[in-house]
Amino acid sequence: MLSYRVVGIGNPLRGDDAIGCRVISELEQCNLPETIDLIDLGADSFALLELLTDIEKIVLVDAVLMEQAPGGIIRLADEEFLKQTNQMDCFLHHNNLGQILQLAAAMGTLPKVVFFGIQAVGFDPGQKLSPPLERQLPHLLKLIREEIGCPDNKAGQQTCPSSDKATKNAFGTK
Repeated sequence: MLSYRVVGIGNPLRGDDAIGCRVISELEQCNLPETIDLIDLGADSFALLELLTDIEKIVLVDAVLMEQAPGGIIRLADEEFLKQTNQMDCFLHHNNLGQILQLAAAMGTLPKVVFFGIQAVGFDPGQKLSPPLERQLPHLLKLIREEIGCPDNKAGQQTCPSSDKATKNAFGTK
């Protein structure tokens, strides 16, 4: 059984919406343990249901629209995240994410859930990440690495050296 699954959500062709995909791309440079799975989900939150089985914890990463400064990061876990997905309209791809997670809970397959959201600036087609998100990317990666047990060392470098570990999309292929 896998321990952790990190799932990046977003569209890599739409500015800050690419943050989830970018996080997965950065994490695949780490030599992560076999118990950690990296998935680039894209924008299809319905595909998430099949990714909730056989893991201890799922870490979701996406751009959000909140009342925060550009690049502001939130961390929500378990019931707090479920409550937020049902009460707020800040999750870009998650019109039904709360329902998907509630369905998984009813089926007995819901693992621990941690969500990292970062306040987006723009979603224009063909744009790169905005400067505030680029500046916050190292901090976001640090938070996620700590969550999955792969923290920075004291020199500020990853404890995970570069590797050829392939990232899978939601359908199991790169």
